[in-house]
This record gives sequence, C-alpha cells and structure tokens, in this order.
Amino acid sequence: MAIHQLKTVVIADDDNNFRNSLKEFFKGTIYQVVAEAPNGLEIVEKCKEFNPDIAIIDIQMPIMDGIKVAKIVAQEKTAKCIVMLTSFDDKEYVNEAIMAGATGYLTKPIDFSLIVPTIEVCLEKSKDCYLLSKDIQKIKKRRDTRDIIDRAKLIVMESKNVSEDKAYEIIRELSRRKQVSMECVAHYLLVGQRHSDERCEL
Repeated sequence: MAIHQLKTVVIADDDNNFRNSLKEFFKGTIYQVVAEAPNGLEIVEKCKEFNPDIAIIDIQMPIMDGIKVAKIVAQEKTAKCIVMLTSFDDKEYVNEAIMAGATGYLTKPIDFSLIVPTIEVCLEKSKDCYLLSKDIQKIKKRRDTRDIIDRAKLIVMESKNVSEDKAYEIIRELSRRKQVSMECVAHYLLVGQRHSDERCEL
C-alpha cells in the first residue's frame, strides 16, 4: 500500500466562510491547512513562516492583491506552488498571475471535485520548473567556469609563452597538486594578474 506524503497548504481569501469550506474539504486528505489569512499582506508572512507546499491565493484581496502576493512568494520561494482563485470576471488577470509565479488557478464558484487534480497538476508543474531552473543554473555555472579557465589560460600562455593546450595542462596539473578545482586555480591566477596590473599602474 502506497504511503502518501502529507502536503501543507495555506489559504488566502477575505471570505471567512469560503476559507472554512476549503479547510473542511481538506480534512481527511493528504493536504493539511497550516495557516490562513484574510488579506495579501498576512499570507506573505504566513508563507515565510510555514513554507507550505501549496499556497491558495485569491486574486481579489484587501491590502495586497493576489498577483502581488504571487510575485513575492515566487521570488522568495516561500511556497512550492501557487494556485490562484479567480472569479469569471478575473480571467483577464490569470495570465498576469501565471507570469507572476502561479502554476494554476481555480475559478469561483469552486467545483470542489477539481481542487485536488488542479493542485496535483500545479505541483508537477512547479517540480518541472524547479528542475529546469536547476539545469539552467548548472549550464550557467559550466559556462562561467569555462570562461574563467579560458581567461586563466591566456595569462599562462602570455607569462610562460606556451600554447593553449600546454596552458590548460599547467592549470590542470596545479589543480591536481593543490587538490582544488581548476576553477579555483583559475581564480587565483586572475587575482594574481589583477594585483600585478595594479602594481604596474602604481
């Protein structure tokens, strides 16, 4: 029998009865409501406090609207996924909410049979976005590392009057002997070159 991991939920809506309906709906499911708020400002703080798996946020709220909340929560990464609550009249804002960081939405009046499927889709989307972000970071890291090593090779080539391949071998050998990464060796060479240039200017 599969064991489902408990998922934490925060709810932001200025309608107390609606929040209570959602909390009642989640009872007995793998989704546990850990916090709620009647306005946008409070839910931003609740997300910081609880780091929920799911933040369910109404677009129309006092003090701070849902789009601003979604943007802050997404930027601060204080919830794994954001589900917006909209009325039919709010649909023009849905794309704006998605751009702000939401991964899905539910339309009021809520069809409660759609809540869990929507959340599951949003969690999968958020996981895909997270993995994509990690891949992009790795690619950027590799690109930055390659750039630093290429700049260090030029320093070695000029200082020792050797070929590019030989300069690479020298950096690799220093990396092996010092037991640090080639990127670290390249950093040292670049810093040394900068200090040398500064002394020449003086």
